[in-house]
Amino acid sequence: MKREIICLDCGKKYPEVFAAAQIDNPGPQEYMKMIEGKALDDYKCDHCVPTSPIKKGTFCIALSVWIDGSRIPYYPWESEYIERQRDGKNASD
Repeated sequence: MKREIICLDCGKKYPEVFAAAQIDNPGPQEYMKMIEGKALDDYKCDHCVPTSPIKKGTFCIALSVWIDGSRIPYYPWESEYIERQRDGKNASD
């Protein structure tokens, strides 16, 4: 399972990027979960190049990607990094 903390701008783009990658993926189905919340500490966006800072208390997204039936299934981890606000496919939901 991949776990990342990303900024809201990257969170708005990621669903499209993920969907496009799935079209060309002949392998097992991948799943994505995005949870928006307030950062519990200072972080750096895992998607921005160059990396953008995410300051404590600002909104960001905890992103999980996993393969159904893999040895490492999805498990809740987000509360270690963010104060949960809402679930959604992207930050505008």
